Order: sequence, then structure tokens, then C-alpha cells
Amino acid sequence: MLQISAMILYFCLALGVGVFSTRRHTSSEGFLMGNRSLNYWLTALAAHASDMSNWLFMGYPALIFLGGMFGCYMATR
Repeated sequence: MLQISAMILYFCLALGVGVFSTRRHTSSEGFLMGNRSLNYWLTALAAHASDMSNWLFMGYPALIFLGGMFGCYMATR
């Protein structure tokens, strides 16, 4: 019962964020560009997260494939 109530709470929270966001953005350009009001640090964090995602999805398995299991030590760095 606890898991179902947590899922319902999460769904309602996500729906509320979506409704609030829809009311703030008036055009698709404003939605895609964030109304050009994003801070530089937020843009930098997004770029870093994208870079790390690419490394963990493509680069790390390739490192292990090419270098063998010895490449697993890179996960601890």
C-alpha cells in the first residue's frame, strides 16, 4: 500500500509541475529556449551531465572492451 501511495504522490507531483510549466510558457520557442532566462551555471551543469552520460554510455564500455577488465578501475576515479 505504501508503494502505491508513493507512486500516486509522484504522479500528482509530476502532473502539477507540468501544469505549472504549461502556464508559464506561452510559445514553443519560449519552452525550448527557457525564455532565455537560464543562468550560466545551469547551462554548464546540463552540458557536464550530457558529457558524463555520453562517457558512461559509450566510452566506458568501449574502454573495458578494448582494455579488458583492467579498465574497470576508471569507475573509481
